[in-house]
Amino acid sequence: GLVEVITDAMSLDALKKTPSFTTLPQYFEHTYGTSKERLSMAKRNFCSSLAAYSLFCYLLLIKDRHNGNMLISSEGHIIHIDFGFMLSIAPGGAFSMETCPFKLTDEMVDVLDGLESPLFNEFVKAFTRGFIELQANAENIISALRVLAINSPFPCFAGRDSGVIIERLRTRLRTDLDIKNTVDHCLELIIQSHNHMGTRNYDSFQYYTNGILP
Repeated sequence: GLVEVITDAMSLDALKKTPSFTTLPQYFEHTYGTSKERLSMAKRNFCSSLAAYSLFCYLLLIKDRHNGNMLISSEGHIIHIDFGFMLSIAPGGAFSMETCPFKLTDEMVDVLDGLESPLFNEFVKAFTRGFIELQANAENIISALRVLAINSPFPCFAGRDSGVIIERLRTRLRTDLDIKNTVDHCLELIIQSHNHMGTRNYDSFQYYTNGILP
């Protein structure tokens, strides 16, 4: 295993439990709003890291996406930790509530100034460009995963058909689509994920069972 210490970051759950916290957008205003430039940079950091987080959550099927596993860095980046559930396993197994491609809540969109904002448009562009770049490198990604799966002790592979897992990853990369249809596919993934009921239900479950704030 590999452990990396993440400094200058706090989980969304811990942040929401601080006495002064009201909403995530107001946190950004209060923390970074000393100048327009600083606030803009923090929001752009959030935007670009959210796009990367969303891509990898979708492609690698990263689950357990509650706010104890999502961090905000001191510069506004969103960081996901804990990769115990990915590729073929999820909390609840076949009854997992996390059925949307990735977590995209209303408060995340509000940090980006709403669905109609230029910054949300930048998120959409970054997600789409990233998807197209990963799509272009699909065989390299799949080859690396195929090697990793050989005699793997990882729970996502152990006792499972790695060939099926890898082919499902290939399907998610949608190498059959041209650029125009890939763009449409990315927009559909974002629409599916925004304020998804499964995300809300899973956050509620984590709150009532573990006290993790949604």
